[in-house]
Amino acid sequence: MSSLSERFKKVPIILARKNMSQISRDIGFSTTTVNNIATGNTKPRFEVMKAIAETYLQLNMRWLITGQG
Repeated sequence: MSSLSERFKKVPIILARKNMSQISRDIGFSTTTVNNIATGNTKPRFEVMKAIAETYLQLNMRWLITGQG
C-alpha cells in the first residue's frame, strides 16, 4: 500500500495536471506546507485535508487518506 505522501504526490495528476503551487493557492495554504506533505516531511493537519476536500469535490478523500477507494 502506498503512503499518504505518495498518494498526495498524485493529486496534481488527478486534478487535471495542476501543480503543487496551484493546489496550495486553491486551498489557501503555503506551498511549503503542501510540499512538506508531498515529501513526507509532515503529516497534513485536519484543516489542510478539509480544505482539499472542500475545494476538490472530485477527489476521492477516502483514497487519499487510507489508500482505499
